[in-house]
Amino acid sequence: MKKNLLKKYQRFKHNNLPTPFFDKERLKSELILPLSNNIESYSDIEIYKSYESALSDLAYTGLYYPYTCKLITRRINPDTNEEYDKAEIRHLHSHNFEELLQDLYDYPESFSISSDDEKFYSTQELYYINNVKQYLLFIGLKDASSPKPSITRYRSKKQNKYGSYPIYHISNNLLNDILNNKIDYYITLHDGYNPINEDFKKGEFKALLVDENSNFKLLVELTKIRYGKYNDYKKYVKSDNPKDAKIVRISYFNIIEKF
Repeated sequence: MKKNLLKKYQRFKHNNLPTPFFDKERLKSELILPLSNNIESYSDIEIYKSYESALSDLAYTGLYYPYTCKLITRRINPDTNEEYDKAEIRHLHSHNFEELLQDLYDYPESFSISSDDEKFYSTQELYYINNVKQYLLFIGLKDASSPKPSITRYRSKKQNKYGSYPIYHISNNLLNDILNNKIDYYITLHDGYNPINEDFKKGEFKALLVDENSNFKLLVELTKIRYGKYNDYKKYVKSDNPKDAKIVRISYFNIIEKF
């Protein structure tokens, strides 16, 4: 297999930039950078698994994502020569977003980004990370207890129960009025055409409602959907382009469960 791959890489031997390559036999994408005009071994090429790593090396630059989470390292007891795992909370960093997400998935309970570290992230990245973390905590995923967790860690009863429901972010003002029994609906912007009223049978459509910080608050069962003017409900919903916002979707519901 390796010799056959080296033959495939031969065609790139005159290239001096990372070259995209898809191997149909392995169904794998790579970027290949020859280090020699004669590719005889793997020491003559650099194989990148991602554009991020290839272009970082090419341009002598890189990404930096600092955060805090649990770190589990394998140690050896000097007295017994037995191996053991040592867990500690440490300030870490990754050089690509994929590595960060791996730590977030492995250690959702201890994962955090300090206010000082937030400057290294975009608003979209922070929003995404927080949404993922809050969902993992909601379904009860704990920090991994070893570097190689048991496959049973990836079996969640709560995922079976809630995983098929859409998630809607609502304003805290709207949530407070719902919890104080002032209203029985939530509001979302309608950016489509031809709004159509809908009525639902019991149990036909359920949804999860989360607050502005992505904390899970309610499981609701929709009864009907109506539409209204944005200006009549703007205290409950915000638009990035208020001048273009004209219609909102009003989803009426019954509360099934509070969290």
